[in-house]
Amino acid sequence: MVHLERAADSWVELTGPRGDDDLPRRILTHGSSLTRAVVPVPTDGHNTVHLEMHTRRGWRIWLHPPQNIPLLDEEVSSTGSYVLRHPGGREPLRVTQHDGSAFSLHVLQADFRPGKLLREGTGAFTAEAVTPKRPCLLYIRSQGLWTLTPTGDLKRAEP
Repeated sequence: MVHLERAADSWVELTGPRGDDDLPRRILTHGSSLTRAVVPVPTDGHNTVHLEMHTRRGWRIWLHPPQNIPLLDEEVSSTGSYVLRHPGGREPLRVTQHDGSAFSLHVLQADFRPGKLLREGTGAFTAEAVTPKRPCLLYIRSQGLWTLTPTGDLKRAEP
């Protein structure tokens, strides 16, 4: 994971390993009013991640080890892209985006690429999702304010 904080009025493009078409994969294009993001960086066996940034002020970027990612064990609310650890067990969630544009909640694959889509929406909305049975990382893609709320007992969740 990469944790990025940037100055307002700046623009960031973060690219990762080259794809099958030999072009770098865009991980994050961030030119909104948001000033922070936590995003997964796909693995390819190399030691580099490319960052292109245009800014008039300061910025910080650092690696965020998966074991330090917050655990989804109670309500979590944030703004922008984020990654959470799910301890395992199918659990119903209430997914709310309070404002913003596109939203998606994905399970991250072992190589940190977005995998199964659990929920998506646009603008302000509230919907339900169910977490996977196995422990995993969950990736929220959004530029708005969102909240994930566990709403039930793991044992009562539908299989």
